[in-house]
Amino acid sequence: MICCSLLGIFPWQFIFTENPIFQKAYKYYSNVTLSYLALFIFGAYVELLFLFHEETLRIDEIMRNLCVTLLCTVTIIRVVIMRVKPHFRNIIQEIIDKEHEIFTSSNDETILDIYRGVAANTARNIKFLYVQVVIMCLMHHLRPFFVVDIVKRGNETVALWTFPVSVALPFDVQRNFWGAFCFSSSMALNGASFLTYIDALIFSLIAYAVGQLKILHYILINFDEFKGKFGPEMGNFLDDELLSVLTFKKCINMHRVIIKYIDNFNAGMSVFMVFDFLQTSLQLASIMSEFILMDLTVMTVCYAVSFLISSTYRLYMFYYFANEIMYLNETLPLSLWQSKWYQQPKRVKYMMQIFILKCRTPLVLTIGSFGKMTLSTFLSVRLSQIKTSIFYPLIFRYFRPAIHTSPSSTPRSTNNQ
Repeated sequence: MICCSLLGIFPWQFIFTENPIFQKAYKYYSNVTLSYLALFIFGAYVELLFLFHEETLRIDEIMRNLCVTLLCTVTIIRVVIMRVKPHFRNIIQEIIDKEHEIFTSSNDETILDIYRGVAANTARNIKFLYVQVVIMCLMHHLRPFFVVDIVKRGNETVALWTFPVSVALPFDVQRNFWGAFCFSSSMALNGASFLTYIDALIFSLIAYAVGQLKILHYILINFDEFKGKFGPEMGNFLDDELLSVLTFKKCINMHRVIIKYIDNFNAGMSVFMVFDFLQTSLQLASIMSEFILMDLTVMTVCYAVSFLISSTYRLYMFYYFANEIMYLNETLPLSLWQSKWYQQPKRVKYMMQIFILKCRTPLVLTIGSFGKMTLSTFLSVRLSQIKTSIFYPLIFRYFRPAIHTSPSSTPRSTNNQ
């Protein structure tokens, strides 16, 4: 939440709730940061247009532009969806209320440990993602000092500077290297921060549902114990059958809340998963193009490998948490079986049968209307992307005579010749 607030990503309705002036200032600040990201994306697409109109096509620069620009485009789409759709604010509010309830009302240490354990596991995965993003940013920032683009313009051979990100700037970047480098660097850091913090926020939102399902598993296994804890809360005058019924109704209501949470998440965020799927396909094709068409250098290989690892890992995290939700929902009847269900009143047994039937309905995150997010889907999607990306670069072979494919790995000179 802190990292997201630094860039104005977190909804302003939940920031400085007791100070309207600070809240309004934060709202304006979030608009400024988002506008800067939009400016960067616009400049990247303009530069891409210029690259395609060059006399000698620089495929490595085109592919690098596509990889970053597509990723940032999906990022800004997610930010806009978060701001426009109320479902996102609803699930944020639900998490805030539930977390307050757990840490103030719950006196069960196991439930607190489950909640903290899921949060700690999510934090570890997010830190690993941060490390990958830092490595990628380092690769982008070191590139200008190790890679030189030698192109032919008419009868002249020209050495062109490259920068951390491929973006059009309103001045001659070849004559003002350090100015262009600073502008490009700030835009690269802004885009990387937006991408990383939003991914971290989405991971946390999905992991919350995982934690709630694990808590429900624990309650079902220890149903009799929780029935005794709920007794004083509901009134000790209740007989055992009515107490069992009311306790199990609490479990059913908790399951309904989780289902509603997933429905809200799908309604608000499933659309962006479609864009994410499309841009990762194009990104993988771009990386494979570099491997197939370019003269490989140490810098090119390191960049391509690190980009493949980071893009695959962030996709894996989405599908892993989504798969956990589906698995935990399907195995709720097993936890119910481990309880002393046979000692429960007949009415409660009937309610348990209805609950088991309800759990047979898959609880899944969706990729729009195209499918479900599971690990099997992740593997099939990634394999299909790899197959597509192998054939996609072959198209460029028809343009081979007009394509520049030999970046040098030597430090560049400040003079063009």
